[in-house]
Amino acid sequence: MRRWVVAATLSLCLTCVCEAVAQADSVYRWGGYAGYGGEGQAASAALPLLVSELTPTRVDASNSFGLALQQGSVYAWGNGSEGELGNGTTTEYTSTPVRVHLSIPVVALGEDRNGAVAIDDTGQVWAWGANMGDSLCLTGANYDEPVEIPGLSDVKEAWGGGGHMLFLETDGEVLGCGDAIEGDLGNGVRAGMFSAPQRVLLPKEVVEISAGESVGIARLQDGEVYEWGNDREGQIGNGETRRDVDVPVRVALPQAAVTIAVGGDTHSDGSSYAVLANGELYAWGYDKRDEVADGQTADKLSPVATGLFGFVQIATGGQAAFGRTAAGKLFSWGAPGDIGRAGGDAPTEMPLSGVVDVSSTAKTGVALIE
Repeated sequence: MRRWVVAATLSLCLTCVCEAVAQADSVYRWGGYAGYGGEGQAASAALPLLVSELTPTRVDASNSFGLALQQGSVYAWGNGSEGELGNGTTTEYTSTPVRVHLSIPVVALGEDRNGAVAIDDTGQVWAWGANMGDSLCLTGANYDEPVEIPGLSDVKEAWGGGGHMLFLETDGEVLGCGDAIEGDLGNGVRAGMFSAPQRVLLPKEVVEISAGESVGIARLQDGEVYEWGNDREGQIGNGETRRDVDVPVRVALPQAAVTIAVGGDTHSDGSSYAVLANGELYAWGYDKRDEVADGQTADKLSPVATGLFGFVQIATGGQAAFGRTAAGKLFSWGAPGDIGRAGGDAPTEMPLSGVVDVSSTAKTGVALIE
């Protein structure tokens, strides 16, 4: 088995693409807002580009826009044709961050494919953008300014997939809205759409969640991991492939997990990740182009050891994934030519240093530098 210690300064197993030097206290983005035309199409970037005029504390990426949280205010850039910028307009594209119309202090962000949510300092949730499949817990199509979501309170974390959104409350309960056709909401239902929050049927207190295309994952206080939803490529990690898993199932891991992530952009891709207590990354699911980072290209129906150590955060979207180390280095792996990828089997070090937060979808990625 390979043992790649990515936190090390030198490693013969790693590739470095270091044409750029990161600017401190800044935000960088890569990929492109593909399919949205105009300046957005022209502004795609294989290597990270500086996002101007921002010194935030958190960042978040969506397929069509980016978000940053700065001193309690939310800023957005990218495509705005479905209200994604949250400033009362439907601007096609802007590369300059604009302030989202929220007057209450915000503490956390979340997004799905083309919609966004912000959690204020009281635990209330506000949503804007495209409400595909009622994923924003609202009825109606698009919202160009934030609207308070009814039925949610004491929320501390939010994650979205293609057509659903998950919310983690301070008491460890998880709720979801949106499309439930493939068991996306983990509420025992495989039909319809839900604009009212539904409780995910998890057995214990949850401390972390993530979501991808029609799939959700949760880490419990004791380090156990549960997953539900689309299982066409083994994303659920239960040793088999099923179209729908509508109740969370336990993922068999050899140790407690300390952080998790799941991605996917279509029903036929999506990989899941867990960093274990010993620091090793385990992965499973779609692996046609080494998304699982085990040096192979066959889907993994159960978790496998990758031999990668040292990641403290994982971000993933379509067919590429990103790992951040405690030292602020950022590595990518997966499909050559996908966002942020130079290709090759080994994880590639990206030309950024001092990274403290990273987010990715199938189309774009964004990193916060300190």
